[in-house]
Parts: sequence; C-alpha cells; structure tokens
Amino acid sequence: MWFRYLRQFAASTDAQAFAIGAVILITIAVTGLTVYLSVNAPIATKECEFQHSTEVADDFAVLNSTINWMHTVINTRILEYLDGKPEVSERRTAIRSSVKQD
Repeated sequence: MWFRYLRQFAASTDAQAFAIGAVILITIAVTGLTVYLSVNAPIATKECEFQHSTEVADDFAVLNSTINWMHTVINTRILEYLDGKPEVSERRTAIRSSVKQD
C-alpha cells in the first residue's frame, strides 16, 4: 500500500518540488527561530537577573534592619534584667569566697 504512494511520489515532479520546498521553508523557519532565541534569550536572562539582584539587596537590607532591631531589643531586655544586680565578676568573686569559707 505505501509502496504505491512512494512510486507515485517518485514519479511526480510536482510532489517532489512541493516536498523539497516544504523542507527548505521549515529549515529556514527553524534556523531563524534559533538565531532569534540565541540573540534575545541572554538579554531577557540578564534583565531577570538584574531584577532578582535588586530584590536580594532589598531583602538583605530588611534582614539587616531586623537583626539590628532584635539586637537592641535583646540588649535592652538584658540591661533591664541586670539592672541593680551585681556584675558577673562580682558574683563569681562572691561565690568563690563563699566556697572557700566552707
């Protein structure tokens, strides 16, 4: 069955011309698309990378301010807790002297 169509195709120069023309047009379209993508894809990639880098910089700025805020809050709470209590070195000396007395 397929051999009959193949023999008809081989005998018809119009069918051969159509097939060769279709192959050439498809090749031109694929080559043009490949060239277009190879030229424009790096540009789009660089734009996305630039947007991402600015977002990362903003995120790090927020992280830095959050860490600084937490640092001041923790230091304030520690100072409030230690307010009126002896320093660490004074407490160690008091413990050492009480151990030596026993």
